[in-house]
Amino acid sequence: MQLFLSRLLSLPQVRISTPPKKMGSNSIRSTSTITVPKYPETLPINLSTLLQYGLVTGLPALNEFLLKFVEKVYIPAYKDYDILLSCGNTDALYKIFNMLLDPEDHVLVEEFTYPSALEAMHPLQVTTVAVKMDREGMLDSDLEEILSKWDKKRGRRPRVMYTVTYKPPQYPLRVPNVNLEASVKIPREEH
Repeated sequence: MQLFLSRLLSLPQVRISTPPKKMGSNSIRSTSTITVPKYPETLPINLSTLLQYGLVTGLPALNEFLLKFVEKVYIPAYKDYDILLSCGNTDALYKIFNMLLDPEDHVLVEEFTYPSALEAMHPLQVTTVAVKMDREGMLDSDLEEILSKWDKKRGRRPRVMYTVTYKPPQYPLRVPNVNLEASVKIPREEH
């Protein structure tokens, strides 16, 4: 593999062949040549950088571009934000859950929640606790009941809550129908 990459990097051009296409009784193979510069002078990302192990947070040039893109397109409501590069939403959820949760933890979720979030929690050996909801989100009355009647035999009380927020573009982001003040006070009452 390394010999292949070193040869590829020394080539000024790479030929790419596509599978043959059948047109009637004839097969036509399409080829095209693209140039892959090892050290381009005008781009902040080059092939010699891309093929190396990089920072866990991703390529600095890509991070910088995406931060500017988010700032201009999505116009965040606050200045102190950051981005997390991932291979997709389930990968990002797994990274976040892995950082926040321990095996045998309990996580509060809406009774109807995003299936990929549940899949991201599954390998972490956590248990989800469904909170009833209405069309606007979690019911704070059910949340209060779950937390106030928590049996310590089940394990430690939930310290992570996963909710799905929906934000139409014309409205500011709001947390679903959960009384956050009550949510914060309930877990602290017994600890």
